[in-house]
Amino acid sequence: MCAATAEGGRQDDLQARARDILIERARAGETASYAEMAAALDLSPQSPRVTETLNEVSRSEDAAGRGMLSVLVVRGRQGTPGSGFYTLARELGREFDDEEQFFNEERARVNAHWQGQQEEPPATAPEEPEEADAATAEESPAVTMEVPAQPAEQPEPPPAEPAAAPSQTDAPEAEAVPAQAEASLQQQAREVASRSKEIAADGARKAKDGARKAWDSARKAVNDAQIPERGRRLWRSISNSISRRRGGGGSNSDSDPS
Repeated sequence: MCAATAEGGRQDDLQARARDILIERARAGETASYAEMAAALDLSPQSPRVTETLNEVSRSEDAAGRGMLSVLVVRGRQGTPGSGFYTLARELGREFDDEEQFFNEERARVNAHWQGQQEEPPATAPEEPEEADAATAEESPAVTMEVPAQPAEQPEPPPAEPAAAPSQTDAPEAEAVPAQAEASLQQQAREVASRSKEIAADGARKAKDGARKAWDSARKAVNDAQIPERGRRLWRSISNSISRRRGGGGSNSDSDPS
C-alpha cells in the first residue's frame, strides 16, 4: 500500500514538473525535444514514463480548456510531435485530416493562452453556507478571493493500465536515424575510395603490360628488317668458302642472291 502511494506521488511530481517546463516554453513561444523533457524529468528518453507523463499533462490541461500542452514536445529534426500525440488527440475528441495543420493550430492555441492573449477559465466559487452569522458572511468573500480553485494543479490520477497509453517514444528512435545514415554514408565513401584505388592500380598494370608488348613488337620488327641483310651476308660467306675450295680464290659475286 505504501509502495503504491509513493509511486502515485512520484507520478504527480513528474506531471507537475513537466507542466511547469512546458508553460515556460509556451510563454516564450518555444518548443522542447523529447530528449530535453526526459533529462528534465531525470528519466531515460526510452522510458515509457516520459510518454505517460506528457499524456497525463495534456489530458488535464485539455479538460481545463487550455489545450494539449504536450503539443510543444517535438522530435528534434522533424520539429513536430510523435505519432502518439495525434492518437491521443483523437482520443480526446479532436477531428482532423491534416496532422501538420492540427499541430500548428493547437500550438498557436496553447501559446496564445499562456502568453496572456486568452483569459484563464473562470474558477468555480465555493458554495456559501445556507445560514451564517454576519461576521462569517463578511469574511467569506475574502477567503474565496485569496484561495481560488485551481483545477489545473490537481492532475488526474494515472490510468489503471498506463502501458496502454499512446506511445510517443518513436521520437528518440527518429533522432537516431540521421546518425545511422551518416555512418552508412561514411562506409560507402570508404568503399568507393578503396575501389578507386583498385581501379587505378589495375589501370597502371594494364598500361605497363601494353608498353611491354609495344616494346616487344618494335624489337621484333627491327629483327625482321635485319633478316634479309643477315641472309645476304651468310650467302656471301658460304659462296666464298665454296669458291676457295674449288680453287677460285675469290668470291663469286654473281651468285649473291641480292
